[in-house]
Amino acid sequence: MKKKIVVMAHNIREGGPLTILNNILKILKKNKKNNFVIFVHKKKLLNQYKFSKNIKIIQIPKYKNNLLKRIYYDLIFFPNFSKSEQPDIWISLQDTIPNIVAKKKIIYFHTPIGFYNMNIKEIFFEPINFIRSIYFKNIYNLRRYKESVIVVQQNWIKKSLNKKFKFKKILVNRPYNLENINKNSKKIVNSKLTFFYPSLPRFQKNFEMIVSACKILKNYKFRVLFTFKKNENRYSRYIYELSKDVPHIHFIGRKSHQDIMKLYKRIDYLIFSSKLETWGLPLSEAAQHSIPVLAPKLPYAQETLLGYNNKYLYKYNLNSLLKKMKYLLMNKLDLQKKNNFKHTNNKKNFEKYWNEIFN
Repeated sequence: MKKKIVVMAHNIREGGPLTILNNILKILKKNKKNNFVIFVHKKKLLNQYKFSKNIKIIQIPKYKNNLLKRIYYDLIFFPNFSKSEQPDIWISLQDTIPNIVAKKKIIYFHTPIGFYNMNIKEIFFEPINFIRSIYFKNIYNLRRYKESVIVVQQNWIKKSLNKKFKFKKILVNRPYNLENINKNSKKIVNSKLTFFYPSLPRFQKNFEMIVSACKILKNYKFRVLFTFKKNENRYSRYIYELSKDVPHIHFIGRKSHQDIMKLYKRIDYLIFSSKLETWGLPLSEAAQHSIPVLAPKLPYAQETLLGYNNKYLYKYNLNSLLKKMKYLLMNKLDLQKKNNFKHTNNKKNFEKYWNEIFN
């Protein structure tokens, strides 16, 4: 007998969560045994456009930016939908789940904000995220969350959630990019050494540390690519102002995931300065491409890059970042070493996990 499975992803529009959604859809698309209803922001965000008859895609385009819509869907529509459809499994890919009826509830947790205490400056940049951080720190005390299966991306998150909320079941499922990577394609040689930081302008990404490093390294020839523009939010404008007299910094605007994958062939190093991540997808993608990675020696980066031999971890301060950047700038030829990072287990485990849920 076919299972009825609901997947909530209507609050996902960009970044790593969208990549994970598209990877899960690749697996789900092959499943003919069950019936799926998938709630998304817009169909155009999906890499797959054609689905078989057992998969129904429902768009909710105004959910994220319309408070009344959110209230309606969370308090009325989804509870009523679950009662009428009686799904076997209800999967939320967006950290929270409404008060719905289902035989099994699964929550995919990937928002680091609940583990971070914002300072006054950060609250000014992103007041909405401050409200979200308070929300996440309190909502998981609700009974419906403790009875759900919680899926996280790293072991340190599992330990933190277990310590605070004592969930019955927390599973670790490490993300993996299922896109085919042609490692034999020729890499483009840059006239200047290029550092790449593919990230949205969010305060926890700490772009200012990289800008400060570039100011000190002004006599070196290199460039750093940021994937956002000036007027996206308060924080992006702040970083733009900091970078006004720093010729090394280039704002190349937001890029689709397909464009990011192409850019990996045009860069020399991936640079990362985020204070907190639940995974840090560009780190593992860079490892898949055998790109040297410069990242902070923090729990998320250490776990994501475990076993990768082309990583350069720095203590999370400006002096340590400077030392590593100088080393990379002065020893480029030494970095063209063979990568022995094994991806097969991560890929098999990612696919196996979701197949077990769907089947």
